[in-house]
Amino acid sequence: MTKPSSKIRVFLSSRSTSRLTIGKDTLLLSQLRKAVKKHLDALEFCGEKLLLTITNQSGYGSDGAANRAAYDNCLREVSDSHIVVVLFTGEAGWSFGSELGICHAEYLEATSKLHDFTVVFNLTRFFTGDLTEADRAFGDEAARFEMQFPEAANGEELTNRIIEQIKSFVVLRLVQAMNESKQQRLARPAYRPSADWSQHTYRQRNE
Repeated sequence: MTKPSSKIRVFLSSRSTSRLTIGKDTLLLSQLRKAVKKHLDALEFCGEKLLLTITNQSGYGSDGAANRAAYDNCLREVSDSHIVVVLFTGEAGWSFGSELGICHAEYLEATSKLHDFTVVFNLTRFFTGDLTEADRAFGDEAARFEMQFPEAANGEELTNRIIEQIKSFVVLRLVQAMNESKQQRLARPAYRPSADWSQHTYRQRNE
């Protein structure tokens, strides 16, 4: 169940120490996430900050250890979010015991519970690290999902393109959510009109 919030919760799922090579630039995913989070958290609508951006680091305990509690907390943060952004390099992430890698698990949690509200950026063209068997299994799974393939000549351009695409995605999903809410209200059985005349529709006022 999503936590009550006055802000739209955006979860950023990715590795943190992985390196991307964009043209002559080298960019750590942690740097990319930090830039995206800073920009999104600063956005305002009617003078109010609109978004609360969360990374999977938020699920770790005070000691920062990657353990069972951290694993479960990360998945809970995904479930509690309104929108999930996946920065996909093909890496499944760290795992606990026989569990899937954390990035793979976050991806499955997002696409199963928030399918229409999940956007995946495929950054594999910029990642040159080695992949494991678990990584390849994650890649096979993720290939079934429609992804965004941002193009960029340098790190700054990649960061800006991803930020702009996330902003567009948020707007589209806000409109979708409002339209779905309206349809649900219209589909409800007719209810007894309010005794307050100001609450009546134009037609009800003339009946």
